[in-house]
Amino acid sequence: FFEIGLLDQRDWRGEWITLPEKEHPVPSPAIYLRNTFELDDQVEDARLYITARGVYIPYLNGQRIGGDRLTPGWTDYNIRIRYQAYDVTEQLRKGVNAIGAILGDGWYCGHMTWSNRDKIYGDRPWLLAQLHVRLASGRELVIATDEGWRASNKGPITSQSFLHGDAIDARIRWDFSTSGFDDKDWQKVSTSPRDSVKLVAQVGPKVQKTDELPPREMWKLDNGDWVFDLGQNMVGVVRLKIRGKAGDQVTLRHGEMLNADRSVYLTNLRSAKATDKFILSGGNDELEPPFTLHGFRYVQVSGLKGKPSRETITGVVYHSNTRPTGEFSCSHAKLNQLQHNIIWGQKGNFVEVPTDCPQRDERLGWMGDAQ
Repeated sequence: FFEIGLLDQRDWRGEWITLPEKEHPVPSPAIYLRNTFELDDQVEDARLYITARGVYIPYLNGQRIGGDRLTPGWTDYNIRIRYQAYDVTEQLRKGVNAIGAILGDGWYCGHMTWSNRDKIYGDRPWLLAQLHVRLASGRELVIATDEGWRASNKGPITSQSFLHGDAIDARIRWDFSTSGFDDKDWQKVSTSPRDSVKLVAQVGPKVQKTDELPPREMWKLDNGDWVFDLGQNMVGVVRLKIRGKAGDQVTLRHGEMLNADRSVYLTNLRSAKATDKFILSGGNDELEPPFTLHGFRYVQVSGLKGKPSRETITGVVYHSNTRPTGEFSCSHAKLNQLQHNIIWGQKGNFVEVPTDCPQRDERLGWMGDAQ
C-alpha cells in the first residue's frame, strides 16, 4: 500500500510557533515546545506531519519519534521547506496525550561559513506540525501547532550549534513531552502565519545513524586529558557513558590528526570549535549531543576523574543514509584502501547536500571534493 501526504498548501492548518523573545543569540539554548490534547476513543491510525525553520526532534508521550537527525534538512528556506511524516499510531492512547519537540538553530539561523555568519535565512527557529488522528469510531481530528502551545529554553540542552557543538546539563531532567509535566513556568508561544514558501514532502534519504565505532586506543596526556583514537576518520558525534559527581564538567574536542605530543590537532578547524560540553548528573549518564556533527578520528576529553574504559566513548556515525549501489574489492591492498577512503569520504561529505568538508568552518554545498 501507499499513502499520500499533504499535497496542497491548504492542507496545512497549523501556524509557525517559537519561543517569544526579543532577541535570539547564536548559539543559544535549545527551545522546548509542548501541548496536550485528549482523545475520547481508541486510536485507529495516526500520522505526524512536521517541519521547522531550523532543526527539530519530535516527541509523543515521552517517546522520541523516529531516529532522524537534523530534520527537516537543508534547503533554501525562502523557496521550499521539506516536511517529514511519521506513523505514530502506537504512541497515542485514549485519554490525555502530550506532544512536544526540541528546536535548534541548524542551518536556518545558526553559524555557517568560515566568516561565522549567522541568521542567514532568519533570526530564530520555528516549528510547524500537525497530528492527524483517526479514532476507532471513525472520527478524524487534527492537532496542530497554534497559540495554545507552551515554550521554554530552560532545558538540559543549554547551548547548541551545528558548527561549534552542543552543551548539555544532565542535572536537568524533565519529561517535557508527557501529559503530567508541569509547564506552569513555561511561556505562551509566539505564532506566525504560513507564507508562500512551499512545504514539500521529504525527498531523498534523511540523516541517520549508520554505524558505531569503539575506540581502538586511548592514552593520557601530561595535562590530564585523555585522547581516544577511533581508528577511522568519520562524521558524527560521540556518545559518552560516564558516572561522576553532580556538577562535574566533561569537555570533548574533536580532530582529524595529532600534534607531536599526541594531543588532538585543532588548527585546521579554524573558527569551528567542534567542542561538546557535558555537566554530569551524579548518576549514570549516557549523553549524545543532538544538534551538531563533527568530522574527526580523535577525541580529546578533559574533566575525567579516574581512568576511563573503552566503553566511555563511542563514535556514532551520521550522514545522509544513501543506499549503496555496488561494491568493489580486489587482490591489491592499496586499491582496496583507496575504495575504503572513497566510501568514507562520501559518507562524511554527504550530509543533506554534498559538502566541501565536514570538520572545519565551511561545510557548504560543493561538488568538487566528491568528484
